Order: sequence, then structure tokens, then C-alpha cells
Amino acid sequence: MHGRVRFGIVLPSREAAIAGNPSARRLVDLAVRAEQLGFDSAWTGDAPFSRPRFDPLTLLAAVAARTERLAVGTAIILPVLRHPLLFAHAVATVDRIAEGRFILGVGAGWVKSEFDAVGARFDQRVGRLLETIEICRTLWRAASQADPQPARFDGRYWSFDGIRLFPAPTKPDGPAVWLGGASEGVIKRAAAHFDGWFPNAPSPEAFAQGWSKLRDLAGDRAVTPALYVTVNVNTDARAAEQETSQYVLDYYGMPLEVMRKGQAYYTGNAAGCVQLLNGFVDAGVSHLAVRFSTLHPESQVELFAREILPAVT
Repeated sequence: MHGRVRFGIVLPSREAAIAGNPSARRLVDLAVRAEQLGFDSAWTGDAPFSRPRFDPLTLLAAVAARTERLAVGTAIILPVLRHPLLFAHAVATVDRIAEGRFILGVGAGWVKSEFDAVGARFDQRVGRLLETIEICRTLWRAASQADPQPARFDGRYWSFDGIRLFPAPTKPDGPAVWLGGASEGVIKRAAAHFDGWFPNAPSPEAFAQGWSKLRDLAGDRAVTPALYVTVNVNTDARAAEQETSQYVLDYYGMPLEVMRKGQAYYTGNAAGCVQLLNGFVDAGVSHLAVRFSTLHPESQVELFAREILPAVT
């Protein structure tokens, strides 16, 4: 813990694909090093066909097996690209490997071609996401009973009866499930159904506005306020900006000035990064998942741990 806020590292899974480096060991070793440096969590994203990368659940299982304290999480995974029964099974298995350290960050998705590739209905993605999480929790609770019973479910998109799941997750309701995104609809759904809110707000002010709305809607429900943020820490601010511009173009195929409208980016020295991140903490963020906008983040991870982790409170 670092005062009020927890810090995570986003593993360079997509970056490995951009660089043409299929070494999974490098990613796992980086997570192990992050744990040694005092990070609280390691994350990896999902976009298997539009932005190819390692499968997130498989990679996080390897990270969980090599670490002891580090939480592991998806930032974020798209459940609707997977069958809900198999998804529930895979998540419960990773949660067991992680011994309860798993955080399931999910989203509805926004790239139609990925849904087309697996035969999933893009126009039903929000409803199917909510039903998938409901199915997961139904299966997890049934499997967690002292005398596990087959699960039954009757939904709009899926129905089943007599399904047994093993293993059960470490907790009856399964791992914490955080919802990614910042739209009005996401805020309402996170307040009503999810354990955490995981936006990529472009500024502390934008985060504070969304978090205020969510708290009002959630009432007594406890919801973890998290943030996905991208940084490039360099004493040469121009070099940091140039590297980030190329990174974003390679990653998304869009210019940095476009992506900045909807996502948090920082380029520059450590002091400025501390100032921005403290601004997000003051706005309510309690867990920061940090992505480094470089294909080779190892040195930046070391610098961040040395100069920024102790200064953000």
C-alpha cells in the first residue's frame, strides 16, 4: 500500500506483439520485478484480433504462479467474446491459482470486427455482458456450497440446467468484478452491479465528475474507484512526447491528440507525473493501473518505483 492508493503495472502484452517479441517469460519476469519494487498489482488487456496480444487469463495465471503478494487483473477483458460457461470456469481457475488475488476487469467492447470474428452479437454486447457476469456468479455460488449443487439459469441470451463447476473460486461470489468505461451507462451499471469502476478518464476533473455521479447512484454499495493511466517518464519531455506519439499510433492506429480526448496520458519528468497522479488520488482514485507508453518499459518501471511510488499519497 502507498498511503491511500494502490499501484499496478500494465504488462506490455500488446507491446510485445507490436515489437514482434513472443516471449512470455519477459512479461512474467517484469511482473515479478514489479512485485519486488513495491507495486500492488499487475494487469493485462484484451483485444485478440483488433490489437493482437497474449491471452489475458492465460498470461495472468502464469504471473499468479510466480508471485506471492501481487494482485493480478484484467484491464480489461471482453467476456462476450467467450462462452459464459467456459469464461466462468477459466476465471475461477485463475482465481484459484492466484489464491484470491485476482481482479476481473470487464468491458462491453467497442470494435465490431472482433465480435464478427467469433460470431457474437455486437448490438447485444451490453446485455450479454451483464448476463455473462450474472451467469458467472450463479455458477460460482453453486460450486462454493458445502455440498456443491448443479447450477440452473434462465436468461435472455443463455439458459442451462445441471451444470457443475470445479474449482469454485476462493470466495462464493468469485473475484471482484470492475467495469471499464466512463459513459453515463457504464457509471449507472457500475453503481448497480459491479465491485469497481475502472475508467480511463482524461483528467482528474473528468474522473471526479464521474465518481461523484457513481457514488450518488451506488448509495451504500461499496465500489472501488480505479483508473487506467498511461505515462512516459523522461527528463527530456520532448523525447517522452515523441515516443508516446509513435506508441499510440502503433497501438491504436490513431494520433495521440485524438486519444488524449478520452484517455489519461502523461509525458515528462517525474515531478509532473507525481503532480498529475496526486490529482487523480485527490479526485477519489484508490487504485492506479499504470501503462508505460514504450515498447521496452523495464527502465521506466524502475524509475517509477524509485521516484513516483513513494511520492503519490
